[in-house]
Formats: sequence, structure tokens, C-alpha cells
Amino acid sequence: THIFLQEPVTACVTEVVSCEMREPISRAVEIMTRHGASAILITSGGETTGIVTDRDIRERVVAAGLSPGEPVFHVMSSPVVYIQHQSAVYEAILAIREKNLRHLVARDDTGQIVGIIDIRELLHFHRYTLAVLTREVRQAKSPDDIAAVRHELPRLVKSLIEGGARTRNITRSITTLSDAITARLIHLAIEQAGPPPVEFAFIALGSAGREELTLASDQDNAIIFDDVDDSALPGVQEYFLKLGGLVCNWLDRAGYPACEGGIMAGNPKWCQPLRVWKRYFSDWVRTAEPQSILDCMTFFDFRVVHGEKQYAALLRRHIDEELGAEPAFLLHYAQYALQYRIPIGFFGNIVVESAKDHPPTFNIKEGMMPVVNFARLYALRHGVGETNTLDRIHELTELGILRKSLHDEATQVYDCLMQVRLGHQANAAAQNLPPDNAVNPKGLTHMEGTLIKEAFAQVSTIQKKISYDFLGGA
Repeated sequence: THIFLQEPVTACVTEVVSCEMREPISRAVEIMTRHGASAILITSGGETTGIVTDRDIRERVVAAGLSPGEPVFHVMSSPVVYIQHQSAVYEAILAIREKNLRHLVARDDTGQIVGIIDIRELLHFHRYTLAVLTREVRQAKSPDDIAAVRHELPRLVKSLIEGGARTRNITRSITTLSDAITARLIHLAIEQAGPPPVEFAFIALGSAGREELTLASDQDNAIIFDDVDDSALPGVQEYFLKLGGLVCNWLDRAGYPACEGGIMAGNPKWCQPLRVWKRYFSDWVRTAEPQSILDCMTFFDFRVVHGEKQYAALLRRHIDEELGAEPAFLLHYAQYALQYRIPIGFFGNIVVESAKDHPPTFNIKEGMMPVVNFARLYALRHGVGETNTLDRIHELTELGILRKSLHDEATQVYDCLMQVRLGHQANAAAQNLPPDNAVNPKGLTHMEGTLIKEAFAQVSTIQKKISYDFLGGA
């Protein structure tokens, strides 16, 4: 369940207002109006005996023609339904739905009342949660329904950022929704194209494969299908190309732009049987030319989104064997990873690229690549199967390959840059601008600017470690 649903209900309680049960209805209404409250607790001798809501006033007083001079206890609901203040939001939603209520009263361990929970507040809070969006995706009847759900994503991200969620949880949330959307679109595509002729896996690559999607990520995906006889291959591939084409088109319409490099399941090159995928990786590892290193960086981070999980496991094993046989590949990859120049100038300022039609910016996505490459490089060297950057770093530390201090530094760099990146994109989306990775340093707070400069400075520590471990300190 999504983190919001796990939040304590205190995150959405409203203040408590109350009045004595013998007070006239008009007095209760006056108190509610003054405090902007949608409910008031009714007390007797200091004890809470009931609750009156704005709906009760409408239905039991106005619509029933009751005199506002009547005592308020005539229209109260009793007994009051309580919930423990540490209960999770989802428990409150269940209680409200089960008992068909509009309000719950939260109290602490001592029985002290801490607030009133209004179903509207709760549902507003709840509307943009991941659990709700993924449920809507699973029930979607068409690609258009799915696009409508995807449209709510920037709002979810903004509320997560404002709620202080960790970057790992935010990118995981974006990825979870993307996975649900992809799986549902595959289901709709199969309805249209007919059942698949053989087993297959639809795989996410690049940032989607690493569970590091942002609001500006494009598509990177592929299809692996079962090894079939050469005679059956053209027909089988034709089916999966049709399937991949439908899914990729619909993803594009839903807000996941097509990959400029054409790394998509609808491209014949990336819609192949397992044996061809094995050959691709063997070729990349054996040639180790700059272009093949660039190519395979996206492909090394694969993850099955839908279908046969075992294809990914078989491919991982194959890659580990190839890397064992060709250790030079990692050496070339390390050299490539060290080519990145930190965008900090001589006077400690962030170096920007100027353009005539927009203010000078730096590419924060590229700024994060050294950490992503670092984690991938060590994961490949040590056979770590995780694809997420932070999970890789964590796993490598657990295995004793990275020192705790380096783990903390790399994680800090990643978190800091990702935080600014997601904030930048959420702000763009809030202004109806397309989210991107081009950050204008002038738009950063002083604190953010300082943190980014520190993060970039820490990248050099990470690069020294690569140089020492792979190139013998050269």
C-alpha cells in the first residue's frame, strides 16, 4: 500500500469544536461557522455524548423545518465513533465506509480527543495516492482511461515532495504506476491482437529498469520471447511486433514519450527471442567499443514488467558468464565512466550551457550519471542482480565491497540531485510546462545551490575509487 495510506490519521484531522447539549441549534451553527468546522462535538458535563455535522443541520434542521431555538441534542448522532490517533489513513477510510459515516473522532492513548476526521478531507488526501491511481489503472477499459490516470501523476509527486517523502519512495511510486500502466496496456493489446503464440517477457530498460523514473522519463522497453524454430520465427516475431507497437503507441499517448533512439518493443531489433538477446550481450561485452558501451548501458538495467520472470534470470546468468570471460569490458567501461567532467567551474560555480532562446541551465540528469555508472559498474563486477542504483550501493556495502563512508557519500549525492530534479519537474508540471532535466541555477534556493555544489564535489571521490579499483590508480 502506498505511503500516504500508511500515514497516521493525525495528518488530516481538523480542530475540535464543541458545545453543551442543551445549547440551542443556532449557537452550535454559530460556533461551527466561526471556526469553519464541518462538525461539532456535543458535550454533557464535560463528557462527549454526540456529534452534529453540517449535513445534519441541512437534513434534520433546515429540510425538516426544525426551529433553530431547539436544543442541539435533538439533532445529534450518538454514540460518537472513535479511532486511535496513530491509526493509518486506510483504517480510517475503512471505518468510515463500513459504518457509512462522514466523520470520525481521533483520540490519543489517554482518551483525550485530538481532532475530527472529515471524510472529504480524507478522500481529497487519498485521491492522489498511489493505491488509488493503480487501482484505477487496473480497472481502465481503454488507453484513454489510462492517460487520464497518468495525468494525475505530477500532483501525486508534488504531494509526496511536500510531504517530505524520500526520493527512493518517490521514484518507486512513479515506477509502480508506470509498471501498472504498462501491464494494463499489454492486457488491452492482447485483447486486440489475440493470445500470444509463445511465452514472453515485456522488459523495462534504462531508468524504468532501475525503478528511477521521473516525470520527464521517456520509454525504454523491449520484448524477449521464447526460442522458437527458425521456420516459426517470422510469424511469432510479427505477433510480438504488433503487440509491442500497440503498447508503445499507447504509452506515448499516456505521457511516456517514444524513445528517440528507438529502444522500444515495437522495433524489430528489440523484439527478439532469448537466444538473440544472449548474442546481443555477448557482442557488446566482447567488442567493448565506446559505442557498444553506450548502447548496453541502457540494456544492462533490465527488469521484467510483465510475463516470464525467468527470462531475466537466464539473461543475467549469461551476462555474468560473459563478463567473467571478458574482464577487459569492465576496464573499458570504467574508463568511460571516468570521462564525466563535474560541472563546477574554477570559482566554484555551477557551469551552465547558454542558449539563445532560454536561460542558461545545467543538465541534472547527466549530473547524476556518475553515481548511476558507479553503482552499475560495481554491480556488474560483483554479480549483484539489483537494478536500482541505491539498492545496488546498499547491496555492495552489505557484501563488504564498498565502505560505509562511501555508501553514505554516494547515497547523499544521488538523493540530493534527485530531490532537486524531482522538485524542478513538479514545479514545471504545476505551471503546465513540460517537465525536463534542464535546471537553471538561478532558480535554486541558496541551500539547494550549496548542496548541489557539495554533491558534485563528492562525485570526484567516487571517481577516484573507480580509478583505483579498475585502473590501478592510474
